[in-house]
Amino acid sequence: VHRIGGGSLARGAWPALQHLCLDDNSIGAEGAAALVQGAWPALQQLRLNKNNIGAEGAAALARGAWPALQELDLSSNDIGAEGA
Repeated sequence: VHRIGGGSLARGAWPALQHLCLDDNSIGAEGAAALVQGAWPALQQLRLNKNNIGAEGAAALARGAWPALQELDLSSNDIGAEGA
């Protein structure tokens, strides 16, 4: 399985990106923070199941500027009450 870090994706311009699924990639809190740099104005769905994101990564994702985002899936990440 090829693993993708959040920084690689965030460096590209993807203005038409609507759905991004990175389930089971172990990006961690650092990768989640890197995703926030992504300029994806059309992003509607972001799936990050089983990525070891934790509370710190969830907090970083909350700073994302994705105006069209309707669904953020962080299941199986143990974000706890602080991350929620």
